[in-house]
Amino acid sequence: MNIIKKIIESTLELSIYYIINYRYELIGNKDQAMDFYQQLLNFVPSDPSLLVKLSDIADAENDKQQSLSYLTDVSSF
Repeated sequence: MNIIKKIIESTLELSIYYIINYRYELIGNKDQAMDFYQQLLNFVPSDPSLLVKLSDIADAENDKQQSLSYLTDVSSF
């Protein structure tokens, strides 16, 4: 039963991170969104959509090298 509870709590925590990131993007706070997405990447390092999102934000900030790095990580899956 504890395993199921931990899985549910973990899933809820990840969902909250995604919601917070989306809100930061909506208000145009890309730096804060990037920070939260990078924290989220620690939980789910193999999430291609998250890596693409980070790449998009880095590209929008003219950080082409970081953007390419995220896309390279996506292509490894």
